[in-house]
Amino acid sequence: MNFGLRGLVQQSIILPLQRKGARLLMKAALFLVALIALLVAAIFLTAAFFIWIDQLAGPLIAALAVAGLYLVIAVGALLFAIYGGNEKPRDVSKEAKTDGVKSQRQENASPENARDEEDRAAVIAEAIVPYVEILRALGWKREEMALLAGAELAKTLPPLTLVGFAIVCGFLIGRMANLKLPFDWAQKKSA
Repeated sequence: MNFGLRGLVQQSIILPLQRKGARLLMKAALFLVALIALLVAAIFLTAAFFIWIDQLAGPLIAALAVAGLYLVIAVGALLFAIYGGNEKPRDVSKEAKTDGVKSQRQENASPENARDEEDRAAVIAEAIVPYVEILRALGWKREEMALLAGAELAKTLPPLTLVGFAIVCGFLIGRMANLKLPFDWAQKKSA
């Protein structure tokens, strides 16, 4: 009888706790590895930022820029720690009323928004037609597919997000334009 009770306790309580403990230990180890990798990445990013600013403006400005970056991060974290955690209790009845008003506005404005989205999609479709024809004439299938995919993405994104996306792409293209490629790069690419 005692042996059966011991086996039941072991199978129902001890083994699940051991499994959960092993999973928890594995998660803690992975979290520690992630934190260490994040720390190493922050160190190398700081060094790269310092070297980049050093080449642009000199060592004094680079040191001040790195220190200023970490000062801004520290002040932001302190301000968030002091003021960010003080949430006031919400009044549920006021939230329900404002949610109802918001949903009514969205229902009333949805035909207008739909027309705006259709107009924007039509403008985008008209704008890419000449480029698609040029890419087809050149036989550049990948570029054509990339252009069509980008146009579909542009049709689905809201305007403000699309502007942000365009700005980021502009920065990336600007950085790539400043790269110094070897003279025979185009020949190697086509081969």
